[in-house]
Amino acid sequence: YKIDKQHNKVKIQNLGSFRVLGLRQISEDMEIANGFLVKKADGYYVHIVCYKQKEKITEIEKPIAIDFGIENKINLSNGVKIDYEVPETRRLKILQRKLSKKVKGSKNYNKLKKLIQREYLNIQRIRKEVQNKIIALAKRYCRVIFQDDNVKSWQEGWFGKQVQYSGIGGITERLRKNLSTPIFVIDRYQTTSKICFRCKQRIEISLSDRVIRCAVCGYEDDRDINSARNMLEIALDRVDEGWLTVTEEEIELIERLFGNIKKYVKILITSSGMQDVNIAYPTVGLTGS
Repeated sequence: YKIDKQHNKVKIQNLGSFRVLGLRQISEDMEIANGFLVKKADGYYVHIVCYKQKEKITEIEKPIAIDFGIENKINLSNGVKIDYEVPETRRLKILQRKLSKKVKGSKNYNKLKKLIQREYLNIQRIRKEVQNKIIALAKRYCRVIFQDDNVKSWQEGWFGKQVQYSGIGGITERLRKNLSTPIFVIDRYQTTSKICFRCKQRIEISLSDRVIRCAVCGYEDDRDINSARNMLEIALDRVDEGWLTVTEEEIELIERLFGNIKKYVKILITSSGMQDVNIAYPTVGLTGS
């Protein structure tokens, strides 16, 4: 193959030259290794592998623990809760109903099938974009801690659609394989949500209880944030108070990362040990008494 960025063309052996959009993404400092022609539901794509000098990322000098959930998908030890969902679109449901009325193998059937495949592809792209933002956020911290949750059992149980629409399983897999930041994975059987973060007293709470209240020391917090903070202590044997609060730097980073997908994301922030207060995105702020 041969790439002509000046005229936005790619020449492929035995196939000829094709006009390609997006070649300007390849900057002068990139060294092209190889390329692949890929067919997708909405057309053909050229996947080009390039080598580029790694950009230096400004690191946030504190560790972060992540508790995955159903009500709020991402719960961080600094009090940040990220809820997102990319459900099947109304257009997809309409197309599926129309397809069910067509004769299998007919021209109209095949035409509708292609439209459905394109709609699924668009949904997958949005879900992947949300995942990319979460991974990009995790990369900024000096260490990432999370629990080896059995996400597959969540999907097979009562929460199948919530897990499917969020793609939590894909996030945990990418944290394991693609994160350059050091990670610490806590055993799935380690108790984190039923232990008081302050005094370590075990508290019996049901799945419907969203706030943990300790009768011994009086500590009160969101159960998922409490769980994330327990993970932090399990992994590092200590917790600095500064790790439990979100800084202006972190808030600015969240706004920048999630700004272009705010339709699908809601950000909640609590201060350490305080009651959770909903803050509709994009107005991200810190609450407390």
